[in-house]
Amino acid sequence: MAFKKELKILFIGDDIVLEGMKSDGFIDRLKKQMPHYNYIIKAVPGASMETLNQHFDLKIFKENFDCVFVMFSSLDLIKTRHHTLSTTDKMIRYHTNYQELVLSIFDSFTRYITLVEPFYTVNRSVHDVVRFAHQDRVYLTRSLAQEYRISMIALDGIMNEAQLNHYRRFVKNNGVLPTKRGHKLIYETIKSHLERWGIS
Repeated sequence: MAFKKELKILFIGDDIVLEGMKSDGFIDRLKKQMPHYNYIIKAVPGASMETLNQHFDLKIFKENFDCVFVMFSSLDLIKTRHHTLSTTDKMIRYHTNYQELVLSIFDSFTRYITLVEPFYTVNRSVHDVVRFAHQDRVYLTRSLAQEYRISMIALDGIMNEAQLNHYRRFVKNNGVLPTKRGHKLIYETIKSHLERWGIS
């Protein structure tokens, strides 16, 4: 499939998207390896799906994008780890806002949508309260992808497997943001994803 040169690829998210724009970050690598496309970044540090409406105007999707990648980390859980609880109220708010975001993208003329699940990788007890709250988010991301038949990148599994095999080389100590090796792995994953769509 041939794509137009002015193809527009949107990344919407939080700190992980901003990290990806830095030198050798996954977005920086995409720009260098696939420079003929137009990359649009809509990212706010400290944003989260639970506070989506405070950070983003979903009218941005009145603009036409060819591809949209939704990438929110679990950094907000780390920052509030001492009083983070996985509650039904939080799950409902996360799901409602994520669903609203997905439907806003559907209302646009976006050709390809990909939900990138957040990852959390630490060598700690299974009783880590962040792990439980994070797993709710992974579950909801996968559920929405299945419900709306949207493409998804299972980044939690990818990063945890990489960490298990190479011990803490792919993820920073906070467990939710990638190292330089991690950025390279995310870049390779997204690039393969684009190539499956015929975008390269």
